[in-house]
Amino acid sequence: ETLSSCMVDPQGFESVYKMRRSTFSYICGLVRLPFLEDMMARDHTFVDGRVMSLQDRVATAVRMLISGEPPVVVGSSLGVNESTVSLVTQRFIEAIQERAFRHLDWPYNFQAMEKIKCRFDKIHGLPNCCGVVHRAYFKFGSPNLDHEENADTLMQAVVDPDMRFTNIWFGASSSMNQSSLLHDSWLFKSCEKGTLLDGTKLKVSDGSDIGEYIIGDAGYPPRPWLLTPYQLEGDISDSKVEFNKRHSAATAMALRALERLKDTWKCLQGEGWHPNNQNDLRCTINTCCRLHNIVIDMEEEGAVMLSNQEENCIEQVSQLLDEDAVKVRDVLSQHLVDSRVHTFAAEEEQEAHQLQTTDRGKLYTNKKLTAQENETLSSSMVGTQGFESLYKMRRSTFSYICSLVKVPLSEDMMIGGHTFVDGRAMSFHDGVAIALRMLNSGGTPEVVGSSFGVDGSTVSLLTQRFVKAMKGRAMHHISFPGSAQVEKIKRKFDKIHGLPNCCSVVHTTHIKFGSQNHENEENDGVLMQAMFEPDMRFTCISLGSQRNMNQSSMLHKSPLFENCERGAWLNGRNLKVPSGGGSEVKEYIIGDAGYPLRPWLLTPYQLENGLSLSGAKVEFNRRHSAATAVALRALARLKETWKCLEGEGWRPNNQLEAYWTVDTCCILHNIVIDMEGDKEEEKEENYSKQVRQLADEDAIRVRDALSQHLIECGG
Repeated sequence: ETLSSCMVDPQGFESVYKMRRSTFSYICGLVRLPFLEDMMARDHTFVDGRVMSLQDRVATAVRMLISGEPPVVVGSSLGVNESTVSLVTQRFIEAIQERAFRHLDWPYNFQAMEKIKCRFDKIHGLPNCCGVVHRAYFKFGSPNLDHEENADTLMQAVVDPDMRFTNIWFGASSSMNQSSLLHDSWLFKSCEKGTLLDGTKLKVSDGSDIGEYIIGDAGYPPRPWLLTPYQLEGDISDSKVEFNKRHSAATAMALRALERLKDTWKCLQGEGWHPNNQNDLRCTINTCCRLHNIVIDMEEEGAVMLSNQEENCIEQVSQLLDEDAVKVRDVLSQHLVDSRVHTFAAEEEQEAHQLQTTDRGKLYTNKKLTAQENETLSSSMVGTQGFESLYKMRRSTFSYICSLVKVPLSEDMMIGGHTFVDGRAMSFHDGVAIALRMLNSGGTPEVVGSSFGVDGSTVSLLTQRFVKAMKGRAMHHISFPGSAQVEKIKRKFDKIHGLPNCCSVVHTTHIKFGSQNHENEENDGVLMQAMFEPDMRFTCISLGSQRNMNQSSMLHKSPLFENCERGAWLNGRNLKVPSGGGSEVKEYIIGDAGYPLRPWLLTPYQLENGLSLSGAKVEFNRRHSAATAVALRALARLKETWKCLEGEGWRPNNQLEAYWTVDTCCILHNIVIDMEGDKEEEKEENYSKQVRQLADEDAIRVRDALSQHLIECGG
């Protein structure tokens, strides 16, 4: 074994490198020739003078990409100079680009594509589907090695049912929108020419043929080879509702693949590794995607790889299963198949639709500031970008937030006497605007301050005070819903996802702030367990240290677990299930397979003996997957809007302040949804008009024929 002992610490190989030794050996084999050439040209050594072997160099580079730490930190942990870590990592990325191209390639092979189509049909009920297309943003730390700002990078990816990347495309500019990125891509040009997705066709009952296709969200234009969901306009047929459910469950897989990519290869979260230029940045992302695929190819055989910790968690989960929990899920899954589609009285649908404009709307309209108070925001705080573009909210929403923190923040600003660098006194509204910009920009206090003419220290102080004020004055915006509100939530889960009596989705995510806080101490990551409504609002969050908690332990220590176990929560009306022999299903929430199955927490069925699940269980899993995607979308929106949560710019002084910052961003997320839900609907309506103009009759016919086929074939 030529891997030096210092390259593996007490945590164990798989824990450190996120792969088995056999996979690591395969990667070493891939880069062997270019690395040996490099080793002949120069001798990289440890700080004690020992020569680094090929395996040592590969391990150093993989550690650099996985850890999210800067080269100096990785080097010190391995006994290697910072410059050596950077050079070895650069050479590794180049070698993977040269030698591992087949690990990220479109499945031209007939058998490979047929296997993908078969799995999409078996798992998600979408026959002849060949992939899911989705876009993602990547932001690396700045400045880079040349002390220049690194631009954001926009990537379009196609994902297969095993969460492998089959195609990626980088935007010419990070300012491109989703549609322009698609039209610029090799995927679009090849499909439009008919040189891609040109395999076997599906014959449906009306005699039509449906060609191979991929699916994408409503941000894409519908094409005969790219099917998007139906817009919910007026009465929508059963076949269209069913198509949307399956479509949603399948597209959620792309979100999971990207989440896993960034969680494993933490350099993609914007910390640690700083590529020299835009080309190196794209090569780094490409390398991580190839490594992601290699791990799946080598270790999973169609199943999601589990760490030792997760495997132990699943063993504990299986011990927690009781007959009552199993019965609840079985009864519900059978009920979904027996009832198929639920309809509701018009007044119930209208009541659910007006959720934001009634109960919550009253909460805000009574507290809006006057127009005169709005005018105290200095003109320099808006600039040329426009208010909504800069602050990610309307002025009326901004005014409401100002009213929430007016008392504590006004007192602080009078005591502190904060000013602009030119000596002008700073208004209370200016202070709120600076704090919001600090949280949503992802820039450092110095960068944010320079854009407004304010010292970096002033930006930090104002942001700290704003976060503390929001924590003290606005926590009522995240609270477990009362009984009337729960009934509305349940109707929406049933209407949209076909899950009657469901009250929420629970999900756990990691949030990493900058690697060092203001006192130059290491910041622990934050582990957040959150519950979501169908409208992507947070209803309950619990926070803990990433260092000493996992998903299961976080749940068991949370108010959610305590209150549900003793019956204080989820104790409303039961669902009577005729097909279950008079059984009743109590209120419940849903979560992924990492959670224990409880009577009030329903998880998906695990695939037994390959893919041999009953029709009822498969249908339950489909609807479960579509609904849990709400949590992934909510978290993606949270982090995309409040970029401080991505690990850049704002660095809390301690763990408590980190918790307060996460709380504040979740509160702001809810407030914007509650006050501006009509804006999102207006955006969707305007965009759907553009989509309809782009859609040709052929694309519409394909989707209609497929959705009708799904109903007629019954599966």
